[in-house]
Amino acid sequence: MSLQQITTGDINTGATPTLAGLTVAADATIHGLTVGQGGGSQSTNTGLGYQVLNSNSSGTASTAIGYQALYSLSSNTSDAIGYQAGKFTTGNDNVAFGVQSLYYNSTGNYNTAIGGNALYGVSGSSTGSYNTALGSQALYSNTTASNNTAVGYQAGYNSTGSNNVFIGTGAGYNVTTGANNLFIGPNGSYNPGGQITTGSNNILVGGYNGYTGGPDIRTASNYIVLSDGQGNVRQFFNNSGFGYINATGVSSTSYLNIYFSRSVANGITLATDSSASTSHIIFQNSASSSGGGTSVGSISTSGSSTAFNTSSDKRLKTLIGVATDTSVIDNVVVNDFTWKTDGTTDRGVFAQDVQAIKPSAVHAGQSDELNEKGFPVDPWGVDYSKFVPDLIVYCQQLKATIEAQATEITALKSKVGI
Repeated sequence: MSLQQITTGDINTGATPTLAGLTVAADATIHGLTVGQGGGSQSTNTGLGYQVLNSNSSGTASTAIGYQALYSLSSNTSDAIGYQAGKFTTGNDNVAFGVQSLYYNSTGNYNTAIGGNALYGVSGSSTGSYNTALGSQALYSNTTASNNTAVGYQAGYNSTGSNNVFIGTGAGYNVTTGANNLFIGPNGSYNPGGQITTGSNNILVGGYNGYTGGPDIRTASNYIVLSDGQGNVRQFFNNSGFGYINATGVSSTSYLNIYFSRSVANGITLATDSSASTSHIIFQNSASSSGGGTSVGSISTSGSSTAFNTSSDKRLKTLIGVATDTSVIDNVVVNDFTWKTDGTTDRGVFAQDVQAIKPSAVHAGQSDELNEKGFPVDPWGVDYSKFVPDLIVYCQQLKATIEAQATEITALKSKVGI
C-alpha cells in the first residue's frame, strides 16, 4: 500500500486521516468484504465478496459478486451475481444471477440462470450447456441436459431432458427424461404439462397439466394440445395424428371430432373404422340439456358405396296419418335459368317460390334489404331430398289412377266385345 496524499488529519496527533488516493496491490478487505480481482489476480476480473473467484488461475473477463460466487472457476470466463452463484462452475461463458443459481454446474458452457436456485443442478453431475433458466428454481434439477429454455417459477423443475421449452409457472415441472417438448401456459394453479413425466415431442399451449380433464399424456409422446387458462382441453391431436376439437375420451380410431357444446353433445363427428359398414360423418343433436346426444343423420360407407342418411327412426316419430296429398308436386315450378356468376345453364326451382309450398325444404337466407351488391352473403337454399316423399306419394297416386283407369278400360272393352 502506498499513501499518495493525506488531505486532513494529523498522524502525529493521532487524528484519523482522510485519504484522497489509495493503491492496493492485492485484494482488499473492507469491513469483512473482499474486493478485488479474485484468484489469479487477472486484471480483467471483478470480484466482490468473500472467496469469490477463489480458485481462478488464468480465467479472464469474469465478474463475481456475492459470497463464494464463481468459487471454482479456474481458467474460463463467466459472470455470477448472488450468494454462491456458480460456485462449482468451471465452464465457459456462463451467466448466473441469483442465490445459488448455477450452483452445481461444473463444465457446462453458455448457460444463463437468472433467479434463486435457477439451474441449481446436482453435485458432481451438472454438465449441461446452452440452457436458459429465468425464474426462481427454473430447471432446478437439470444435470447433463442441454439446449433447454425455462421461463417461470419452477419451470422445468425436475427436467433432465434436452431441447425443451417451458414457459409459465411450473410449466413442465415433472418432466424428467422427456425431450423436445414445448409447454406454454399461464401462471397460477394450472401449470402446462406439470404432470407429464417422460413424454417427448409434445406441444401444449394453455393450462392443461397433461392429465386432469383431458387425455392422459403423462408418459405419452407426440401430442399437440390446446387448452384454455383453466386447463380445459379445447383441441388436441394424438400421437397417431388423429385430431379432436372440444372432445375428450373419444375413440382413438377417430380422425376428427367436433363438438360445439360438450354439455349437450351437439355437433359433428368425423370418424373412421375398419368395419365394412361405418358412419364416417355423424350429425348429433341432444334431446335435452342434460346431454346424451341423438344422431340426426350420417354419411356412411360400405365396401363399395356411400350412403347419405337422414334420421328416420320410427321410434322418434308420432304418426299423424298416411299421406295422399299431391299438391306439393302439382304446384312446384321448375325453371330453366343461367347462373349469374358464370352464365352456365341449369334447371331447378327457386327457393323463395318453394317457401310457400314446401317450407321444410327451404333454408331462408339473407333478405333482399340486406342484399346491397346483388349477391347475398347468405343465399337461400333448397334441400331437394325433401321432395322425395312427395314424389313417392305422387307416384303412388299416379299408379293408383293408372290402375283404376286400366280396370275401367278393360271392363269397357268387355262390354263392347273388344
